[in-house]
Amino acid sequence: MSSRLSRPQTPILRRKRFHLIEVEYEALPGVFDPVEAMKPDAPLIHEENKSNILKLPWKLVAGDVEAARKSSAFVAEDEFEVTWVTHCCLGTEGVIADFDLRNNLTVHRNTQIPSLAHRDFKDALKVMGLPDSKVRVIKPTIGGGFGSKLDTYGFEYIAILLAYVTRKPVKITRTREEEFRYTSTRQPAIMKIAQGCDKEGKLTFRDISMILDNGAYTSWGATTPSVMMMPISSLYKVPNVRYEAKCVYTNNTWSQAMRGYGNPQATLPLNPTLSSWL
Repeated sequence: MSSRLSRPQTPILRRKRFHLIEVEYEALPGVFDPVEAMKPDAPLIHEENKSNILKLPWKLVAGDVEAARKSSAFVAEDEFEVTWVTHCCLGTEGVIADFDLRNNLTVHRNTQIPSLAHRDFKDALKVMGLPDSKVRVIKPTIGGGFGSKLDTYGFEYIAILLAYVTRKPVKITRTREEEFRYTSTRQPAIMKIAQGCDKEGKLTFRDISMILDNGAYTSWGATTPSVMMMPISSLYKVPNVRYEAKCVYTNNTWSQAMRGYGNPQATLPLNPTLSSWL
């Protein structure tokens, strides 16, 4: 279980001088709680979206939940909250970037998705003004992934830029501390559940709503509600089910795929006794 986080809301003005260039940074108001982020007056993480709630159709309705609730002999309700959980693979992340004389890029990266990494690096070269350059991604042994190596991260592009400027291979590896600080996490969730049963103890309905902290950007974590539908509708036989999830932008780190891919969050409210190993 976790407590809500609060951060200073007062704008702070910082100034740094770099030779002839003067840079001013102004801290904008942030929102770090998904419930607060859904309020009409909340700061918008992406102003073009007009809302911090992602437009995703994560909803499942089977049977008549309201009628089943009224006819149930017993009804139990509860609310659960889970926090960020980070990956801890035996092998930390790393990358080697190298350009040949024709500006073709070779990247050695312990990624789980070399084809998508290839696409991302190709897009980066277009931004760098190298649309005709080729990209080759070589995947060594990844040393464990579980979702943490599905995305491309900032240090990979830093390696690419440094390799291009220096015209030498550049290698960047993350320490364990950097993995904990900068790798995206399993998404926090606030879960409300109501379940009913008849006099014989057979389940009659299940009604679940979730609020998921999507973080500041959308990645694989926003797809986990689709997986959550399966245990919510099938873990223990129940004829009437309603499930709805909202993914919410906040100024926290973006949520990522992680081992279980939504099942741990979905399973906890269905069977709280499992929380000791989740």
